[in-house]
Amino acid sequence: MVTNCAGPQVTVQGHWTQISMPGADVVLQCQLTELDKTDGIRIVAHSIQVVGSEGGWITSEGHEGIQLTAGSGPGSLCDAGATVRLESTLVTAAHGNADIKVSACGDILVNASTLASASGTVSVTSISGRVCALGDAFAGKEVFLTAEGDLTMHGSAVAMADHHESIRLVSNNGSVLAGGAPFCSPNRILGGNDSSLDVMAERLVDLSGACVEIARDITIVASGTGYDCEIDVIINLSGSEIRNDYGKKGSITATACGGTGRIDIDNAILVDGGKKGGGSDKGVADLNGSILTQDAPCPATTPTCTTRPIEAAKKPVSANPADRGLHNVVGVPMCDS
Repeated sequence: MVTNCAGPQVTVQGHWTQISMPGADVVLQCQLTELDKTDGIRIVAHSIQVVGSEGGWITSEGHEGIQLTAGSGPGSLCDAGATVRLESTLVTAAHGNADIKVSACGDILVNASTLASASGTVSVTSISGRVCALGDAFAGKEVFLTAEGDLTMHGSAVAMADHHESIRLVSNNGSVLAGGAPFCSPNRILGGNDSSLDVMAERLVDLSGACVEIARDITIVASGTGYDCEIDVIINLSGSEIRNDYGKKGSITATACGGTGRIDIDNAILVDGGKKGGGSDKGVADLNGSILTQDAPCPATTPTCTTRPIEAAKKPVSANPADRGLHNVVGVPMCDS
């Protein structure tokens, strides 16, 4: 345990304030800030716990930002026990370009915590395990959450802080499970006028009930590995609100099993602002290659995530239901325009 952030376990290495204990399981129980004449904070250990209720939090003012590395440093075991747990805490980098990097060989749990960079990148990466984010706030110019296994996200918010913002939610060999859950508020993913979002999984993507507002391109890809692509729901967008009808122009694309998998849009609101630079746009979200339209705007619809109205004058068409069905898109949406 590290209970004194001015004690001997906290040292200076070059420009870093650091705790370097690669063979130990570190529990931070103090407020870790930069020591004099350093520009960043890093912890290198076998496993890392930062628990706010036990006095642990981390904040950086310098341009190097914050690095938390579990299991991959010299002298550490890269095994399932090399985990990171951030519980009810703050991990913040105040410098304009400072990044926050959290990486572990094993699982990473971020619960009821805030990870925020003023305008740098926030990345959470599990090399061989899972990532679970519950009731968290992520903010930065870019936010990247990457897991080898499942990436689970419930009741969390991602808010972008700068121009050219990018968000990526990736599971290399599992599923991205960012949909609704009992007693959880929906995930909220909000970008600025030049934002983009990529959600990619080897197995399934669940964004049911999610609130997604991204200005430019929204790309959702699930390979459906281990599932029956014709029968199982591979991409679940039911009850979600997914919109890019503001800021710079872009498109919404969802592809399941390379274009043959099932996509559920029941009770969803999908509003694709399209690629044109202004005026009305007759494009709709590309779901498994289904892009045919019908000359009818969405029925009167009350958005679930925002008070910003859906402007029928700018979207005089909606997706053709028969074409959706031919491309294995199921469910009756509230709006598919």
